[in-house]
Amino acid sequence: MSRVVNSLKELNMVRYVMFAACAAVLSATSSVASTISGDFSGSISDPRGSNTTPMRTVGQNTDTLYWGTPNATSRNVNKSNSSVLSVHGQSFNHTFSGPGDVLLGSISWVNHSNWFAGRRWSSVLSLDIDFDTASGGVSQSLQVGFNTYNSIDGSVNTNRNERTGDNPDEISGFYIDTSDLNLPVALDGGLKVMDIFFRLDDAGTPGTRTGFLHNGQASGSTYDQSTGLWVNREGGSSTIGVYASIAAVPLPAGIWLMLSGLGSVLLARRFKRKTA
Repeated sequence: MSRVVNSLKELNMVRYVMFAACAAVLSATSSVASTISGDFSGSISDPRGSNTTPMRTVGQNTDTLYWGTPNATSRNVNKSNSSVLSVHGQSFNHTFSGPGDVLLGSISWVNHSNWFAGRRWSSVLSLDIDFDTASGGVSQSLQVGFNTYNSIDGSVNTNRNERTGDNPDEISGFYIDTSDLNLPVALDGGLKVMDIFFRLDDAGTPGTRTGFLHNGQASGSTYDQSTGLWVNREGGSSTIGVYASIAAVPLPAGIWLMLSGLGSVLLARRFKRKTA
């Protein structure tokens, strides 16, 4: 009877040690570096294209680009009545609770109706993302080349189109090519940045006649992540978020081999005592 009791005690001890070891390893890997922080910034280059002649811009090569067509008495763009593409630089700090996406920064587009807004032109969006690490940080610089199409509104229709939403404009090719990035990016605490991408966060409000659907609701804008086509109604505004997809690095196979070996040693000792 006593041998049976001792065997049960030893078996329970093996289970306890294995459970405690697993709990310690999992606790260590899940509690370290649960914060993801850094800085986000960007700029928009000077527009180029065969149809940019009637268009005027302000703010090229900065984080905010204004574009539109001045009236007959002015050579400059009126900022209060221009389309605006803005990169909103910021510092980010997120508590990481599991695999998922974290917001790094955002890009907004306010689309005003202009009687001759330059039709088609292209530009380059440059983004700099710096992730904090204990060793000094990891940086990712990327460029997004994009094209625009600005519908031509008659001078008598600009106010009407901004109210109704008719004649929407578009930015195409507006997506991140991850092949240009050094992914994955290793962070502290066994975390990795697996992807960086755009997602429509604020689709704006619909016009009185034109409303797109976003998440089943009428809105003023749409964005296709696969093609990078961003459509915005006249008089509308919308915002794209820049996100990082974060994953935890799996435990090395050696950890599990170590735990398995520990269990085998304890079982061998138990068997040796039993045969003795």
